[in-house]
Amino acid sequence: MRYYIKTIVLHITSVCEHNCPFCYYTSEDIIRRHQCIRVLKQIISKCAEASVKEIVFVGGDPATHPDIIELGTFAHENGIQTTILSNTLAFPNSTIPNVIDAFNAIEVTLHSCDANKHDAFCGRVGAFDNAIANLASFVSEKTHLGIVYNLTSSTWGELFNLVNYLVEYKHIPIDHIVLQRIAQVGRANKNDKWELSKKDLICIFQEVENIQNRYCLDINFEDSFPYCLIPEEYREKYAKPCSWGYESCPLDQNGNVSLCCTDPNYTLGNILETPLLEIWNSAPKLLEKRAGLFVSAKCRACQDYEKCRGGCILSSITNECRGDRLLEQI
Repeated sequence: MRYYIKTIVLHITSVCEHNCPFCYYTSEDIIRRHQCIRVLKQIISKCAEASVKEIVFVGGDPATHPDIIELGTFAHENGIQTTILSNTLAFPNSTIPNVIDAFNAIEVTLHSCDANKHDAFCGRVGAFDNAIANLASFVSEKTHLGIVYNLTSSTWGELFNLVNYLVEYKHIPIDHIVLQRIAQVGRANKNDKWELSKKDLICIFQEVENIQNRYCLDINFEDSFPYCLIPEEYREKYAKPCSWGYESCPLDQNGNVSLCCTDPNYTLGNILETPLLEIWNSAPKLLEKRAGLFVSAKCRACQDYEKCRGGCILSSITNECRGDRLLEQI
């Protein structure tokens, strides 16, 4: 079976003013730098040659990149839709109209509905209020607004209140939510503090259903859960297989490809040296992933395997390929 790239998630910088404790991409010892626009334009051009439909600009904090507007505009000129995911949505070198023109969707990462808790999490006073104010400034009929929220045992219960605050109190017309899991990589390496429990899952899907019923938002679980652990009443609506290596492809700021956006090993090939589609269709690690070799044999044999592909692939890889860590709670 052939798989076609729909979305590229492109890291363009390792610069970020926040200090989130489970960040997968930055650490205390990493060299913080913006990739130069010449290299990034080459990467975008290679994506266009591969008929990529969308690029999501991430970091670090991509809003801090001095050429971010030019990059978004260049992607549009090459027929590619654009999304930016930022911790701050603070564009120091850009105007609001220019940002709106450069991006089809604008997303901000939030960690709590409580400003003090969010600020403490990011390690920056005022981060919550600034992010909300910046998000509100981009309200436009031309642009989709959304939030990205990391699900952990200590934060999932605040999601409904956060959405309520944004929509009903701040009157920000967000239309989508991206929900993520935390894998034991980066700053969260060998740390189960951020892992969800099976009990959390039941409550999370109830919370998401309540949000969906009240606000009719597009809610996407970016990282999949084992199908067998999702409460039956929510499976058909919210279950989805892992998309990394099937329709989504992550790139670092040098054009290197990885198995998963949060996998620190960007070693599958470089699209400035080898055509993207050649890597996509023949990289051994990608072929092994699609064959299910990074999950347990029990998952591969399951009749519902294609509905979840074993859950989060990185959870399994960091668990010595024994399967998604949530499955150990059965």
